[in-house]
Amino acid sequence: MTELGAVLSQIKPCDTAKPYVFVSYSSRDCEIVWPDVLRLQQDGWNIWLDEKNLDKTKASWNEDALRAINSRHCKLLLFYVSGHSLRSEACLKEWEETSSQRTQRNHRGEVPTLVVEAEPIDNIIHYCDKVQMQMEEEIEDDARFDKEVDVLYDFREKLFQNSNDRVRIRAKNT
Repeated sequence: MTELGAVLSQIKPCDTAKPYVFVSYSSRDCEIVWPDVLRLQQDGWNIWLDEKNLDKTKASWNEDALRAINSRHCKLLLFYVSGHSLRSEACLKEWEETSSQRTQRNHRGEVPTLVVEAEPIDNIIHYCDKVQMQMEEEIEDDARFDKEVDVLYDFREKLFQNSNDRVRIRAKNT
């Protein structure tokens, strides 16, 4: 078993009948996220993680994740920001769910979001520009490129409001 596999095997599924923290991240950042989740669980936090709480063989897995966010037991969304997550439509949908009408009804407001840097970012505007330049080099399909750029700029404008004012913390391993 790999070291990362050993970490995942120690992570427990979330008890969704109790207050919990939902973790939103790109699966490409699991080497940063999973050790953090394990440490949080070891410190007593109830953590919802897709790898432990979703049946990804079901067609509804994406909707199941959104339902977990709008559950009255979800108290915080921990969003791991990286070049991968800023291009992920699933991550964007998860963040947007924190302020959806159905979530606001269940919570009497939005689910708070804490942003964790999965990699050093510093200036979010420059970082997004760098991510877009990488995308221009990596992605040949115009439709895929357009879709990912839209997601990137939605995050930049809506989550970060085109500024560095949003408080971010760094993951332990960054």
